[in-house]
Amino acid sequence: MTAGRIADAVLSLGRLPELKVSARKILARLQADKKTQNGAVHFVLPREIGKVEIASDVPDKVILDAVEELRRLSHGGWVWKK
Repeated sequence: MTAGRIADAVLSLGRLPELKVSARKILARLQADKKTQNGAVHFVLPREIGKVEIASDVPDKVILDAVEELRRLSHGGWVWKK
């Protein structure tokens, strides 16, 4: 699975730095970023190794969930379920 391979590659570089800021604050910063257009945050999302998709329709809940997952990972909570 692509997501697992990407996560394994990133985490093989070492532990993530601890994320101490709230997911809501990160979302607010993203929405205020100068690259955000008409309130739409643009993300480059990996679809498979070597292929990405640019998405601007990512729901806030998905962003918040992703940040919370990074917070969990930054505290050593990585278990990939294949």
